[in-house]
Amino acid sequence: YRAFSRPLLDRLPLEANSDDFVFDNQMLAQIHWTGCTIAEITCPTKYFPEASSINFRRSVQYGLGCIGTGLAFRLADPRLEQAALTLGAPPARVFRTVTLPLALPGVITGAVLCYSRALGEFGATMAFVGNIPGETRTLPLAIYSAMNLPGSEGATLRLALLSIGLAVLALVASQWLRVRTERQLGLQEPRR
Repeated sequence: YRAFSRPLLDRLPLEANSDDFVFDNQMLAQIHWTGCTIAEITCPTKYFPEASSINFRRSVQYGLGCIGTGLAFRLADPRLEQAALTLGAPPARVFRTVTLPLALPGVITGAVLCYSRALGEFGATMAFVGNIPGETRTLPLAIYSAMNLPGSEGATLRLALLSIGLAVLALVASQWLRVRTERQLGLQEPRR
């Protein structure tokens, strides 16, 4: 569990954060960004099925959201923006040439997260727009359709493997981009 002081909570731009599980990670990153000390208060906790409301899709979304939050805060350096403004660059140019390149890995991670979440929106897609081949059929709906056809086990397996492969590829690409960007900026992970 965590406890926060009122002055700290008043300072943080909490409205800019997600309204989902990744909120806590974003809040901790904001606290770290302000230079405040973070300490944990330990408390024994019991976990059981009725105590958790996160499923696999949302846990993957949380993990990707944490990666995006880490990238966005790790790579953003307000001193660089301030230096560009001090040197006479207009704000639009500072955004285009300083802020956006620094935030690009976080933006790409957000895009990967959106893609991953879209793959998991099976129920909403089926309920609101249907399962129309060539129009509204997504990969999860294609797997569902193939499962309901006799003798299509091979097609179902191929689609499921494609889905898993895309997810793994997205995670590998995100990790590669993080490492590449940190090397380019000279950032090093703390050694333990």
